[in-house]
Amino acid sequence: MSGKLSLSVSGTNINAYVDTLSPTTKASFLDKKDNSTEGNIIANYTLTDKINAHHLIKAGVTYQEILFNASSFNYSTVYNKYLYSLDVKNSKAGLVQSFIHWQWRPAEKFTINTGVHYQDFLLSNTYALEPRFGMRYQLSKKQNISIGYGMHSMMQPTIYYFYETYNPSTDSYYRSNRNLDLTRSHHAILGYDYNFAKSFRLKLETYYQYLYNSPVQTNEQSSFSMINVGNALEGIPLEDSLTNKGTGNNYGVELTIEKFFSKHYYFLVTTSIYDSEYKGSNGVTHKTSYDGGYVFNALAGYELTLGKNKNRSLSIDLKYTQAGGNRYTPIDIEKSKLANKAIYIDDEAYSQRYKDYSRFDIKLSYKTNRKKTSQILFITVENIFNTQNILRESYNTDTQSIQKEYQLGLFPYGGYRIEF
Repeated sequence: MSGKLSLSVSGTNINAYVDTLSPTTKASFLDKKDNSTEGNIIANYTLTDKINAHHLIKAGVTYQEILFNASSFNYSTVYNKYLYSLDVKNSKAGLVQSFIHWQWRPAEKFTINTGVHYQDFLLSNTYALEPRFGMRYQLSKKQNISIGYGMHSMMQPTIYYFYETYNPSTDSYYRSNRNLDLTRSHHAILGYDYNFAKSFRLKLETYYQYLYNSPVQTNEQSSFSMINVGNALEGIPLEDSLTNKGTGNNYGVELTIEKFFSKHYYFLVTTSIYDSEYKGSNGVTHKTSYDGGYVFNALAGYELTLGKNKNRSLSIDLKYTQAGGNRYTPIDIEKSKLANKAIYIDDEAYSQRYKDYSRFDIKLSYKTNRKKTSQILFITVENIFNTQNILRESYNTDTQSIQKEYQLGLFPYGGYRIEF
């Protein structure tokens, strides 16, 4: 029996200020301000007991303390004053997680993994008990099949629980998202693994995921869903008065062909074809912001050993990515001109897709191995062909037109690293 204790501390800080010109005096004034700080203190203890060749038990518990400060306000032309969406000082929230896992090998070719995961978000007093199951069967020395199922849950971004909703009748605020439940999902997977030659492997997986309890709006029928929040390019879009009634589906198939490193070279080719959909409070099925349709990745590398003692090497690594473009919601030009800001066509949420993403990277490195240290000198060129991949479209209030913004172009960098 063995135990492991780990502690970690992390934190992030975000500051944003937006100035504008007064339409009457033309003087500059603060239109919007966002400031948030989030810290995480995490303690984890895991206990493992290999009872015998057929049974292994593992259990663990994790406590996460979330420390949160935030201030966000913008000037309202309706009420002619600043309205707060966040006003949080020295708040705390705790997340408790625990699990127990049992691995059973009833026969040499048969492995079963079962377990239960539990989590409780103390701020909103929401919890989930999640069963997990996996099975792997060795068809032969070179082939195996596997199936798996798991229920998974996730708390919402911390910032949403502290959102301040303004009540004009009482000139006061209340936190309408404080009691949000966890977003939950059922996930099933079927896999096939084939080592068809020495150092070569083929892997095929198909999966299905059903998501539910995703927060959507209650004040209006819209396409908003928390499912898309993690892919927001302009930061987290704050919404109030949310309810856990949104759903979604992800399914697809992945193919991997891999050559493990041997005889000085390796390669890895992966292809994923998938579909991703969701429903907001409007009850309409939309593509999610993640639904590019496919991803293709190819990596390859060659290492040439040098020196009498074979302690030096020269390596080249190549990487190519091709993927479906980002999905986006089209902008209504005429309404945007009247509002002097971007107005999106909500009924057509994520119905459009930019052209496919493409990028080719190359890396050259020189490594020297010594008895206690290794030294590595490298140079990398990302997007070596300077492909112009579209990031997003935005509305330009000066020209009253839509303009495209692009992702990083050709980007060379290098470094020197010592490993002890």
